[in-house]
Amino acid sequence: MEKKEKTFEESLTELETIVKELEQGDVDLDKAIAKYSEAMKLAKNCGDKLNKATESVNKILSENGQLENFEIPKEDWHLTFSYYIREWRDLLVSLFFFVK
Repeated sequence: MEKKEKTFEESLTELETIVKELEQGDVDLDKAIAKYSEAMKLAKNCGDKLNKATESVNKILSENGQLENFEIPKEDWHLTFSYYIREWRDLLVSLFFFVK
């Protein structure tokens, strides 16, 4: 039987749940490590999906009708989904060291 890949929304919801559980601090070390590992897989899945979506969306039609890459200025990166997922990853790393 083929395993169904989680949607971005499913992965993000599960990731948020894990982060909340770890933030509460009621998880023993072994479970915390397992949850952290699962959260990192979910974060990677979300990041991969966001990067793929970003590549698809970041094309614009030029005046002559040709598709061209659209670049987001570095100062606006905080507005992108990829930045959001990197923030989640950083939070998870912080939580992992907190649990240690």
